[in-house]
Amino acid sequence: MKKELDDIDSRLSAAQRHAGKARKHEDAFWSRVYAALHDIYEVWQPLINNDDLIRAYCARHQLPCNNTKLNNRFYAPVQLCFKDARSATAVTQYATTLLEADRLGKAPVDLVGWIKSIGSPSDVYDSIRNANKGRASGAGHLPITAPQQAPSNTASISTGTPTPNANLPATTHATAAIPLLPQTIISNIVQGWATIKRLVDGKEKRGSGDDNRKILIRNMSVGGETLLCLENIDTAYTFTTVRVTLPFAWAELGDRWYTLSFREADRLAFNFPMTSGWNATIAVDQLEFSASNGVRVVAEVFNDMDTDFQHMALPVSYGPHLQLTAPRAKSFLDWHNLIKRSIKLKSRQLRNDIRHQIERNEVIIPNLRMQNRRVTYGARKIIFAPSTDRRLDHRSYEYQMPDKVAIPRALDLSSDRLTYKIPLESSNGYQNDRDKLVTEYHIDAHHFATSVLPFDSRADNMKCRLFDAVGPVPIDQDVRLPVLEIVGLCKLLKAHDVGAKAQFVNTDDRQAALLVEFATPDSRVRYMVPTVKSASMLRRHACEPLSKTATGSAPNFVGAEAQFCAYIISYRSPDPAKWQLRSANFLEQLNWWMEKTDVSIAILLSGWSQNDIDSFNVQGAGVFDELKARFGDAAIREVEGRPLITNRITCLEWLYSSTYDWGVMMDDDAILETKYHKSADITFFDEMAANEPTAYVGVDMFFPYWDGKAPHHPAAFWNKPGRDYDSNHIFHKNPDLKGSLFVLRNFRKEGRREVFPNPTYDIHGEDTLLATEAMSLGYTVMMCANIVLRELDGPSYFEEDRLKNMRAAHMRIAEMYKHLGLRMKDPADPENKSFDRSEFYDRCWDQPKEQTVPKP
Repeated sequence: MKKELDDIDSRLSAAQRHAGKARKHEDAFWSRVYAALHDIYEVWQPLINNDDLIRAYCARHQLPCNNTKLNNRFYAPVQLCFKDARSATAVTQYATTLLEADRLGKAPVDLVGWIKSIGSPSDVYDSIRNANKGRASGAGHLPITAPQQAPSNTASISTGTPTPNANLPATTHATAAIPLLPQTIISNIVQGWATIKRLVDGKEKRGSGDDNRKILIRNMSVGGETLLCLENIDTAYTFTTVRVTLPFAWAELGDRWYTLSFREADRLAFNFPMTSGWNATIAVDQLEFSASNGVRVVAEVFNDMDTDFQHMALPVSYGPHLQLTAPRAKSFLDWHNLIKRSIKLKSRQLRNDIRHQIERNEVIIPNLRMQNRRVTYGARKIIFAPSTDRRLDHRSYEYQMPDKVAIPRALDLSSDRLTYKIPLESSNGYQNDRDKLVTEYHIDAHHFATSVLPFDSRADNMKCRLFDAVGPVPIDQDVRLPVLEIVGLCKLLKAHDVGAKAQFVNTDDRQAALLVEFATPDSRVRYMVPTVKSASMLRRHACEPLSKTATGSAPNFVGAEAQFCAYIISYRSPDPAKWQLRSANFLEQLNWWMEKTDVSIAILLSGWSQNDIDSFNVQGAGVFDELKARFGDAAIREVEGRPLITNRITCLEWLYSSTYDWGVMMDDDAILETKYHKSADITFFDEMAANEPTAYVGVDMFFPYWDGKAPHHPAAFWNKPGRDYDSNHIFHKNPDLKGSLFVLRNFRKEGRREVFPNPTYDIHGEDTLLATEAMSLGYTVMMCANIVLRELDGPSYFEEDRLKNMRAAHMRIAEMYKHLGLRMKDPADPENKSFDRSEFYDRCWDQPKEQTVPKP
């Protein structure tokens, strides 16, 4: 045995000598590796992930620049210094090790000791990979962590009481008197970025060029208060946009704008929960977020030299309101996942069938010349032999398997309704067994008529009720919604258990985007998704250039000018005498409204020729030019001469498609009377604007007192006991709407069903019809004696047989609404033109008969 062992030792002596020398060389190798890593880290650790710097460095040293290098600033110098490394894996391990050391805030002097404490760069790399796998599966955490220190109040930008919770609720607003800790501000920014990333990142195909996506950080005026907003911007022609409004203003930010690249936003979100002592330093040219361990993330200042960027477009008009509830979002996701599973299963079955067909037909390969050189399965060519006379072997044949079927990218939409009956409950004790018809409107989504699947699947015939609506929603035939964006939205709503309001909006294209608005526990979100054109699958333009000096294409109105718009219908009479008097009244009316009030003005010119327009503008000393300069070119529209009710419907749609809260519908001879008031100043609309529309709940449609009817003086209302018109706006129930001038809400903007008169109604009394239609939908119609109507002297278009026409109109209206209990008081009396509304009110009016709102 001893002899045998001696022989083994003798034979291994040379190996021992070689291994000893190798160990010395290995020690020298790692000593040089660590020295190189230390030098690289010492130079690059103070720098930030600046894309331009990394690209320039790669170009200087002729290195390919890709996302790996842009995401890790250490990769390029490591690749350059270790260009003779034994494998690319070693370069990746070294660069990842340096990035992890930077994340943990290791100083260059501590780098080598830290690596050796774990083992080697490969051990650091393996631990990071294992930790990422654990996080992806929902378990585990990074084994390499920085020490977590409690936030210190000394980190705040300015002194003040810190906010105890970083996750501020959406209803909480921080004021300048209570500055927030940087840790709190950055926490909310990180959460806002998470919302943006969830809604837009990866949803659209991108080219291989530079990634110019950024997050714009700025204070904005929202609803009259200044709040901190985040939104994504890009240099692309059109893209999905998100604006997240946080519940506080960042006072130190002021009016400066900063942009943070998506890559750096990801790095901030990755590092924030793992490090502490965060601070924010605001400088003229940059905004720096830094942690106590040395991690730095920098946002660059935005200025008007950055002319290539676009952001969320300002809609020029809005469609009907839609509602997407959390249960509906969950139902859509379940439906979508069911279809995805069906398509994947069918795709797998198709590929298996074709694979079996190939195997089955391989036996006839030698005879393919007699089989037209191919074998088909259905419409698919699965085996093909080239056209040649040479001897064929198995390498000469092409086997064609179908690709995996991709989930189509667009949702088809269709507007639908559901009508059913509910028992009528009578509050006045009417004994009847009639039912009330209730109609629910909604939008169905279809998977996916815009794509052709190579097999039958659930996608061919399944629908999902996606949006609920308050009325009919016309959808253009070529309008589709991208699937991934809707899935991302529904996932977010489901996660927060909140609902959302949505509208199709116009930009420079009809129904160019779906605008969605909802609130999370710590922010308000506005989400604009460009619609898809079915033929080309291209997206419509839903963005506009970003500029600090011109942030929107619409005039920046405030107060009454922003809330109220007067829609004036001016009909061009073919009678020259009437036209002369009415046009003079129209000019007086325009000058009065522009001088006496601050409301916006929109004009519908019906039947006017270009010569009429030019002459009137000259006669009015450029009044149309002044209107366009003040309210925009769109403030004047021209249509052919047509019935009043058609023009009224046009103005109502004009209002509902706008951003105004109230519409003042007028004929071209209506102003307000001031002779009964102590002052000639018209302050009513400014007072309503100061109160905001929410103060007037229960007031849906109203009109001013008119002294042409009894009582012939407003004092009959002003002097009633308990009514203080000097201090309040007072509205009381009155269905006798005066069509010369009345005010109604923008129901579409409020998410309520719009009011339109029946367009086939072509006789006298369109104002009574509109009021009746409003009440039939549950809205209130009231009179307000705070303002008094004055009709300028001139001819009327309804003078002939007025009483006869009014009776005929009321009888027709009573017939139209008889199912709701509207009756004529005495149908047999040819002189009677009055309604019996008792049962109609019982069915339709459930609001107080009077509303009093204190003046501001």
